[in-house]
Amino acid sequence: MRVLHLADSLTDRGGAYTWLLGVLEAQAADHDIRLAVAEDDGSVRPRCAVEVRPGLESRAETVTRRAPDGFERGAAMARLRAVYSR
Repeated sequence: MRVLHLADSLTDRGGAYTWLLGVLEAQAADHDIRLAVAEDDGSVRPRCAVEVRPGLESRAETVTRRAPDGFERGAAMARLRAVYSR
């Protein structure tokens, strides 16, 4: 299964970021995991593909014209928008 996680940044600052890294590590053994972030400070290297997408840190609605690598536009992206916009 392909799983896309979205985050404002990839860092080792602790808290939610540490939790996210643990989730990525646990899922990586059994799934195709991708992480899209607005910023990557280079302090950690998860066992999954990371794609930097400026705008994910925004609290306002943003539009992307390109699906993350490995994810085609269409039904899967429509579900992603529905979940992300809640």
